[in-house]
Amino acid sequence: RQELSEEQVLSLLAKLDDQAFAIGHREEMKDLFHIGIWTGMRLKDCVLLKWAEVNFMQKVISRVFCKTQRHKNASRIPIHPTLFHRLQSRGKNREGEYVLSELAAIYLENPDIVKRLVMKVFSSCGFQTSIEVEGRKKKTPQIGFHSLRHSFVSFCANKGVPLAVVQSIVGHSSPAITRHYTHLGD
Repeated sequence: RQELSEEQVLSLLAKLDDQAFAIGHREEMKDLFHIGIWTGMRLKDCVLLKWAEVNFMQKVISRVFCKTQRHKNASRIPIHPTLFHRLQSRGKNREGEYVLSELAAIYLENPDIVKRLVMKVFSSCGFQTSIEVEGRKKKTPQIGFHSLRHSFVSFCANKGVPLAVVQSIVGHSSPAITRHYTHLGD
C-alpha cells in the first residue's frame, strides 16, 4: 500500500467536512478516519472498537487486534489529543458497546458496504486507488484505508518515535514488518 502525505490526509478530512459531499453516516465516517489516522489500526479494528477498550483516564486504547487475536496480546495505543476530543464528544451520547455503533452494525452484517463508503472518500479526493499490473487480471489496490496505517507508522518514524514503540502500538510481530511499513521522508 502507498502511504499518504500529511496534505493528502488533510484532504480526506476536509472532504468529510464538506457538506456538498454526499456520504452516509458522515459523523461516524469522520470519526472512523480520525481513529485510523491517529492509531494506525486496520479498518476492522477501527470499526469494531468498543468503549470498554477506550480509557479516557489513561488516554489509551487497549485493543487485541482482530488479525492477531490468537496471540491475545493487547496493544496499548496512546490517544492523540485530536482523537481524544473526538472520542470524548462522541462518548457523551454513547449508544451500545461500539464507538461507531452504526458502522459497526453495518460491518457485522456486510463489511463490503463500509469498505465501499471508505473507498468513496478516497476516490472523491482524486486518489488513484488501484493500478493495473501486467500479468494480473484484477487491479492491484494502491491506496485505501490501510494506507492510513502505513502513514501512521511513517509519521511516527519521522517524528523520532523509537521503532520498538511503533512496533508495539501497531502490533507487528517483528521489527522487520514495522520497517516495511516505514516510508521515511526526506
